[in-house]
Amino acid sequence: MNEERPSMSEEVQVFEADSTSEETTEPVIEEEVIDLSLAQERTDQLTERLSSINFGREDELLDWLCQYQEASQYAGVQHRIDEILETFRQHGYVPNMNVNASTRINTEDRVTMTGYIVGQALDVLKEDGYIPGFIHHTVSDWKDKFGHEVA
Repeated sequence: MNEERPSMSEEVQVFEADSTSEETTEPVIEEEVIDLSLAQERTDQLTERLSSINFGREDELLDWLCQYQEASQYAGVQHRIDEILETFRQHGYVPNMNVNASTRINTEDRVTMTGYIVGQALDVLKEDGYIPGFIHHTVSDWKDKFGHEVA
């Protein structure tokens, strides 16, 4: 018996049509198919572009971190971690920058907060091999607070 399997959308339609429950059903979330070769290509492009970023423009630097996180977040994407860390180090940014348990950081200072955000992202990259997704929220908060200031 060579019966053709229905597509995911047909299966969902059948399930919904057969459902006798009056309760709201959970929304069906289709998995996004990721082309790892495209993700790797974008990650490599961003790594190459890192050397040409104006590190004096904090917003440009933070945008790069967000773009890199989006491109490189998938298992199987290879990171050139040592190269990235070295490039940042050459511009004064290191993992866990502005983290000191004995003092509170000045959250009102643009440069201090930029270093803190970059340092946290670099620490996770160094220790765990990726830039964490929380970078987007943190950068958004930074832009809300400092985005109007001239660097």
